[in-house]
Amino acid sequence: MEKNKGWFGMKGKAGFLIAVLGAFLWFAVLPAFAGMVKEQSNGEIQVRVIGTKNFGEEPVFDQTVVVKEGTSAGEALEKAVAIEMSGSYIETIAGIKGSQKEYWLYYINGVMANVFAHGYRMKEGDVMHWDFHDWRFYMHSPQAMLGAFPEPCWHGYAGRIKPTVVCYEQGFAAGAEKIKEKLLDNGIKDVTVKEYDALSEEEKNTFNLFILARADNSLLQEVNESFVRQEAIFFQNKQIHVRDYAGKPVKTYREGYGVLQVIQNPFNPKGSWSCESTVWSITGLDERGVNRALDVLINQTGKLQNTFAILTDGKDILRAPVSPGGIKTISLAEEAKRTELEATADSPGESGKKEYSLMLVAAGWGAVLVLLSTVLILISKKKKRNKKLYSE
Repeated sequence: MEKNKGWFGMKGKAGFLIAVLGAFLWFAVLPAFAGMVKEQSNGEIQVRVIGTKNFGEEPVFDQTVVVKEGTSAGEALEKAVAIEMSGSYIETIAGIKGSQKEYWLYYINGVMANVFAHGYRMKEGDVMHWDFHDWRFYMHSPQAMLGAFPEPCWHGYAGRIKPTVVCYEQGFAAGAEKIKEKLLDNGIKDVTVKEYDALSEEEKNTFNLFILARADNSLLQEVNESFVRQEAIFFQNKQIHVRDYAGKPVKTYREGYGVLQVIQNPFNPKGSWSCESTVWSITGLDERGVNRALDVLINQTGKLQNTFAILTDGKDILRAPVSPGGIKTISLAEEAKRTELEATADSPGESGKKEYSLMLVAAGWGAVLVLLSTVLILISKKKKRNKKLYSE
């Protein structure tokens, strides 16, 4: 009967088409979704492996690899690039061989590792960075990488993640809140803000600290003791001193320059090479310098990629240590417009967030498609019943 076509007026081969669609959804979409879930739970992890020369100035390789959970850093490196061993040391990477003058040193999530590469077990989302540079002075430093921001506050070291405190001296409270917002935007969950003299002993000794203050601040003066011993930038005689690639102080700067530098927590009772937490210095000799350093950290983080420490005069970023070819600068004159995707790509390990989000989206669509196929099958059955009823 023409006026009784069933739901939505379907007729003819509609039932067959619905069945085909349902079968496609059931056998194609669901297994694909199940495969995604399986991929996340079969013991495989995704890590990023980066190689540079001369304190991050020259890129050598940048690979993302999938390895078995528990794979060592050395094994993950070998999956990304050719290596050659010399005893327990990885001597040659990508055809670049170490010597008594220059060698490969590696960092996990921005922290200089305290074990041989085959002794560290990679974790999901870890970023391993190898840099080939003069190591006669820098054998145990720089202790951490500025350009790894927001690591190690996100993935930590060896899977251990410490809380983060942004501490400041009077006059910089608003800036401290901006740092907190920046960290939260980058996926860091446990972040608090307080004045530097309100830090508890536990926070000072074991947490990740972001110190927003002038260089003559008492807390920063304690941190500066480590700077003077072995880091690329240090403060002395009311000047900013910058070392070169061999550890020799070669440049001095005064007021107006901001400094960004990070080290492993020097207050840790276990020692400053325990790979547990870090101290970030956002500083300068005067308020103008502090605010310039803050501006780079908040608004131009992408330009810190692969850096170890920097100065800024508000127009340029000056990399430290100074390379064999002289000090290298990065212009701040025209900050490129970056899409949200590009901004996300600047953060080490962000791929993990994106993949997790895609997985959730796929799960949602999978559920919708399964529901749709079920509804269509029910519609088909209803149509058949109506057809049978009216035919009788």
